[in-house]
Amino acid sequence: MNLITVDKNKLWSKNKKNLLLGSWCIDNDNRYKKDKKKKYLVSKYHWNSKSKFRKDLKYLHKIYNSLLDNLYLNLNKFHNLKYPKRYWEILLYKWLWIYLFATFDRWEIIRSIKKKNKNLSTKIFDYEIKNFIPDDSTEFARSIFLSNDWNHWIYTEIIKFIGGINYSVVNKNKIQPKFLYKKDEYKLQNYLINSVSILPGKKKIYFQSTNFSKKFEIINNLFNRQLVYSREIPIKYLHIPLNMKVRNNFAKSSKKMDKFTIFVNSLIKYQLPKIYLEYYKQTKESIEKSKVPKNPKIIITSLDHVYNDVFKLYSAQKVLNGSKLFIIQHGGSYGISDFNLDEKNEIKISDKFLTWGWKQDYKKTLPFFLQKTVYKKINKKRNASGLIIPVMEFNLSPGLEFARGSPRNKMEVDKSIDNIVSFVSQVNQSILNSSTFKYMRSYKWNYTLKSLKSKFPNFKFISSKKNTHTISNSFKLIVETVNSSGFLESLNLNIPVILIYDKKYCSLRKSSIKDFEMLKKVKIVHNSPKEAAKFVNENYNYLEKWWHSKLLQKVKNEFCYKFARQSESPLKDLKKALSYGK
Repeated sequence: MNLITVDKNKLWSKNKKNLLLGSWCIDNDNRYKKDKKKKYLVSKYHWNSKSKFRKDLKYLHKIYNSLLDNLYLNLNKFHNLKYPKRYWEILLYKWLWIYLFATFDRWEIIRSIKKKNKNLSTKIFDYEIKNFIPDDSTEFARSIFLSNDWNHWIYTEIIKFIGGINYSVVNKNKIQPKFLYKKDEYKLQNYLINSVSILPGKKKIYFQSTNFSKKFEIINNLFNRQLVYSREIPIKYLHIPLNMKVRNNFAKSSKKMDKFTIFVNSLIKYQLPKIYLEYYKQTKESIEKSKVPKNPKIIITSLDHVYNDVFKLYSAQKVLNGSKLFIIQHGGSYGISDFNLDEKNEIKISDKFLTWGWKQDYKKTLPFFLQKTVYKKINKKRNASGLIIPVMEFNLSPGLEFARGSPRNKMEVDKSIDNIVSFVSQVNQSILNSSTFKYMRSYKWNYTLKSLKSKFPNFKFISSKKNTHTISNSFKLIVETVNSSGFLESLNLNIPVILIYDKKYCSLRKSSIKDFEMLKKVKIVHNSPKEAAKFVNENYNYLEKWWHSKLLQKVKNEFCYKFARQSESPLKDLKKALSYGK
């Protein structure tokens, strides 16, 4: 049987049965466009089992700490430093988790298929492997990792390492891998917010990418007596040769390592971003030339601790010198979804984690407010009509969504599309006549969009980078299909909204189940597309009355206080939160 690892025609066999690693290996234009000529089998995905996923996460936490120990010791040695583990974890955590999580996912896919099938063979491409080394964590996570070539390469390396699957090389000469984006297509990622003080003083707190609403950001900057502007640190123009001799040191294994750990550790030399090794010294020198606070008491962000490596270098250095790192929650599902790795890691690297209202057993979490909607108010037009249905794109290959309440592979994406199609198909045509899908192009593929356009060719679609709530005043109701920040923002702004909830990709943690049950009782959350469509059809002419009923408002306000809190005095509340860093 011939094993197909990614969606490439040259990997198919005409003489053998073809076995796909997953449905993402074929028909990736849209859900309803099928290649009927090809005959194949599709293997079962190993993480369909929640119990296995939970068990594997515990294992991966151990491996993560082991790899981090090895990395920070080797990086200190190369850079002639004695920095603590926390310094390096602030820099490495996101890249390392994506690399580890994605590689183990693919390792288990191959291992489970090999266990169930005999006499497997596959076709592979031979690549220029050094070209898989990223400049920074953004290039790895947003371009390399999402490409067919990276996925095929990882699967190939796993097959070679595990053994037992015959393979033949398709190409004679080594291939230059193609990624999702070219280097000159990158948006501004590695930058710092430089400041020009209007009056002396107030450089004790450094704000960068806090996700404050525009009005709140302006008021906060004036309060802190600063004018700000962003300055890019252009690492992509550095021309420093690879140091493969040093990189090979990262691949050394020990007797304590199991088979997977040896494998994942062996490829770090081809996956570690250059900014942490070859570009490190020059990048630090550029940061020193920036007009940023030299000794801030607090550094606060909501976004740039994730992929902005320059900001992370600056933050880690200042934390080393005594600064406190505050991270504000930046999206939905925090405090709500089960298995949220981002939440745990961000709490771990921060001194304080400011939530949208919830508080767990972590000593670092501090209830704050939803900063994105401060001072915003959405007034419905008198002639508002129809529904607005946000459409999101997700990665089709097993992705980096870490079970955050969103689909993380093609099977779950197809399920989310089916939910939308089912809902729309059951809503009265008179309502649909003034309804629209709202989408934003976030990736270089439009699988969900094309699927919906194929199914509803006469439906209205609008493209907008604006948040759904900002353009919702012309519509009677927002219909969310993913437990994301859009749902929480609408609740926070008291905009009529419903959520079609699917536990297959929106798994809740135990502490939030009761809160969602209350939303179900007042018909804000619905368990199925059929139930949601029935509600819309029966209540469309009475949505305002439904939304402003005393019981719904009470339930909604209690939910928001915990997961999407409002602030009547945001500057005062911000000042109070920052006092914990003094």
